[in-house]
Amino acid sequence: MMVRVGIRGFVDALQRSGLAPVDTLRDALAAFRDASGKPLSDAEQLANYLIDLELVTAWQCEKLLTGKHKGFQLGDYLLLGHLGTGGMSTVYLARQRDSGLLRAIKVLPRKRVGEKSYLERFRHEAEATRRLDHPSIVKAFELGHDHETYYYVMEFCSGQDVSELVKERGPLDFKLAARIAAQTARALAYAHGSGLIHRDIKPANLLVDSQANVKLLDLGLAMSSALDAKTQQLFRERVIGTADYLSPEQGVDSQRVDQRTDLYSLGCTLYFMLTGQPPFPTGSLRERIEQHLRVEPRDVRAMRPDCPHELIAICRRLMMKRPGERYQDARQAYEGLSRWLASRGFGVDQAMQLELATPTYKRHVAAEVSAASDSDGSDSNVFKVVDIDELEQKSAGASSHLRLADLDKPVVIESVDPAEESEWEPIPPAPLPTAPMAPIEAEDPLSPHAPLSSTSVGAANAAPQTWPGSGAFPKVALGAGNSESVLARRRAKQAFNPLTDWRVWLLSVLGFLLLAGIVVGVIVAAT
Repeated sequence: MMVRVGIRGFVDALQRSGLAPVDTLRDALAAFRDASGKPLSDAEQLANYLIDLELVTAWQCEKLLTGKHKGFQLGDYLLLGHLGTGGMSTVYLARQRDSGLLRAIKVLPRKRVGEKSYLERFRHEAEATRRLDHPSIVKAFELGHDHETYYYVMEFCSGQDVSELVKERGPLDFKLAARIAAQTARALAYAHGSGLIHRDIKPANLLVDSQANVKLLDLGLAMSSALDAKTQQLFRERVIGTADYLSPEQGVDSQRVDQRTDLYSLGCTLYFMLTGQPPFPTGSLRERIEQHLRVEPRDVRAMRPDCPHELIAICRRLMMKRPGERYQDARQAYEGLSRWLASRGFGVDQAMQLELATPTYKRHVAAEVSAASDSDGSDSNVFKVVDIDELEQKSAGASSHLRLADLDKPVVIESVDPAEESEWEPIPPAPLPTAPMAPIEAEDPLSPHAPLSSTSVGAANAAPQTWPGSGAFPKVALGAGNSESVLARRRAKQAFNPLTDWRVWLLSVLGFLLLAGIVVGVIVAAT
């Protein structure tokens, strides 16, 4: 932990920071002295007093208490707090000086500015976000730079992301989970209709406010539905995304995917909301990608026996291994979810209240220090003290600041499958909806546009410990190769190796004993 300064150092840093007008600050110090009845001596007590007056925030005070007085301003914005740090950027809460409006500012570390690929990706994300205008997608306002610091400004959305919500509450209420998934599907229908594929749908990228409304975040990996040269140049890696929510085809080649990859990830996110864990919570990064390719997840009912069969069927359909067996566009997924909600007497946009955690920028310094100590600095509910001048250090160790430890990291890895001739081609993007999506009558939650090829919901629900339709997954052409990775084929070749398989050894031993018995019998008979 950084060494804290005394009362003189704190007041000096506060005066030099320009966070509060000199006259206002002088009056506040005098009022604090009069209220305490003694000379100024306790820097933390004064800091909390100023926080209560809303002259400064807890995050600002944490920096001031270490003697720092710079790093609070970025262009026309005053930084109020740290919202999160990822692999490529850090997000701050800020207030625009002229309008007083709260904004979220995403900042690229200075260390990355000299790397053309990082700067281009940062600009790509800002441009992709600015293209979209939908109530369930976070808005971007401007892209700018202050000296060597590049940033872009977004709307600030108060709330908790789904990963935090589940971490705090456990598996969500069925209607709440379906509502979040439905609103996300509606946002995806708009994004896909606008020609963008998100490619990183996951709980940490879905923000839920106190009215249970969703905001889709982070278009850092978004690509045009037409595989253009610019996208190929920006994202040269074969596989990108988050391993726990990665579709089978995206785990083979992230450049040759279509809108259905987002639907698979949405299904994994719905599974997470229903069960409290990803579909494949164990194994290395490669092993988890392999499981998405070949293994069926554990049945939701093994963890939530009361989960409605119809909702499980929707989740299952979203997560079908073959893209052609999923919903074919986000509109279909929205319709299925809204039908199920309507059958329960609940609407996708029906008024709802959620009690969320207290925003960190409203907390006191002492509480923040305690929370940081308890969480070991890994909980995104706690502001870390991050200086813009030190962002490159934070980026180097970004995994410690992610929202759900190692299980929710975006990954950039080499392909798990060699390049082969593809038999699978992306489908064109869904047309942009031209009218609001009205609630649909309560019918079968599965859309009639592309019926499942498996058995009925009732029959499919027979096996209690595995998902319906589990079993050997046949070879299917996906992406730039087929669905079996190098690792899977190696395992298949080794599955019956006569030098290592126990069945061969057992048969050999039995054969030897039988032969020995025959020989002994012949010898005994001869004598």
